[in-house]
Amino acid sequence: VGRGSCLVPLAIERDLAFFEIEVVEMEPRRSQTLAIGVCHALPSGTSLVCERASELGAGSFLVGYDLPRFHAQGMEVSKIPTKQWRPLRELSVGDRIGLLVRRSSKQLTVFVNGQRKVTVSD
Repeated sequence: VGRGSCLVPLAIERDLAFFEIEVVEMEPRRSQTLAIGVCHALPSGTSLVCERASELGAGSFLVGYDLPRFHAQGMEVSKIPTKQWRPLRELSVGDRIGLLVRRSSKQLTVFVNGQRKVTVSD
């Protein structure tokens, strides 16, 4: 896991959307890890790479990091117990991370290799 952003339109069918990413490479001595989420619009500013979830601002919903947290609208909403999910320690090359988005409740569910890890909501 390094640094990356992926900005694509996400189709929502029957209030749900789902996408997956695959870990293809990891830095050997990493101290940072993945966060995954959605944005209603592109972040303001000139750069699409953000150092902090707070830089994404309104319309953003993000879960992850180490120690894992849920961010909504650029603000930290809750901490995620590390017994549920700790991406820094758990992720490996070849892992597939999925995100199920329920639009009406602004609920995000993270899956790793098909196994549900955590569900959060605004």
